[in-house]
Amino acid sequence: MLGFRYWMDEEGFDEFNSGPYTAITFAALLNLIDFAEVELAEPAWKAADIILHAAAVHTFRDVVISPQGRVYRDVIYPWLQHIQGLEHYVNPEAPWVYNEWLSALATSRYRAPEDMKTLMEQTGWHSYSTSNARVDICRTKDYMLTSVESPRRDGISRAWENSMRPEEQNSFHYTRSLNECFHGTMQFEPGVYGYQQHMWYAALDQDLVVFANHPGQSCEAKSEVRPGYWYGNGIMPALRQEQNVLGALYEIPESHPIHFVHIFWNEKAFDEAKREGNWLFGRKGESYIGIWCSTEPTAHDDMLFHCEQRLYADQVGLVCICGSLLENGSFSEFEKGCLAADVKLMAAEHTLVCPGFELKYEACSNSTQYVE
Repeated sequence: MLGFRYWMDEEGFDEFNSGPYTAITFAALLNLIDFAEVELAEPAWKAADIILHAAAVHTFRDVVISPQGRVYRDVIYPWLQHIQGLEHYVNPEAPWVYNEWLSALATSRYRAPEDMKTLMEQTGWHSYSTSNARVDICRTKDYMLTSVESPRRDGISRAWENSMRPEEQNSFHYTRSLNECFHGTMQFEPGVYGYQQHMWYAALDQDLVVFANHPGQSCEAKSEVRPGYWYGNGIMPALRQEQNVLGALYEIPESHPIHFVHIFWNEKAFDEAKREGNWLFGRKGESYIGIWCSTEPTAHDDMLFHCEQRLYADQVGLVCICGSLLENGSFSEFEKGCLAADVKLMAAEHTLVCPGFELKYEACSNSTQYVE
């Protein structure tokens, strides 16, 4: 019980906003709410509220779109992830996804907070912390850009030392250390081996998302590998977001077997999609996106066709800019603004220059993560 209360009061969620696992966590909390003594039921109710609040602030056009502590391949289809079942519970107009774990809601005494609808519709710039993660959100009526900082700019760290001595097996510290080793660190830092963490999304519609990752395998054939082809990262990038601009800088060590980064770019989902030099541009309705790549993007077809742009290099910089008719005028004007932006990769300095800020890559290490 002490471990649960400490986690709630001080730590937050490790596998935050997880598409597949949030519903399972929620079901466990419902059991505590309905059947545990009050000293456990009250913090469990608080935890359930926190889960729904996080989903609400990440709602874009009735779909939960968020960086996540743990994901699988459904990350390319966020409207099909199981967390969407909670979204539908709060807002029956949202897309529905079946999840048997949430059947307990039918008889539970739990009730969602009354401000959910307001949170789902709020726009603007927002940041919050959960466990070791610092999450940024820029949401307008036309797009959402959201990411987890790597590293945290505020310098806050709650890293757990790898302590798995037999005499500690019944301790909370032992459990947290085991989670760090097995499920992947929540200490988001450039250069650290990834697992199933999803680090950023751009969304122009509920069924049109864009993101990039350094895959853990060379193709989709062995989909059980973690990190996978579309989910997780072999090596975590440096990542920073300022409002509607995101910069990501990947540096892949020679020892890693996968030497490319790729972008999930479903070109058939756009009303317009084009390429200008190292820029990719897309429009859906009045929503725009531009992605600059430090190396020439190469279209690639695997299990999915017309959805992938590969960047073959060991040092890869990406700049993602979201815009709209309201903010930028026509799509052509948005393109011109992006092409004129001060964007470059200073390779020797390990620095990515983005509109309004610079992102420096300083490799970190984490002894709790193993690949050898």
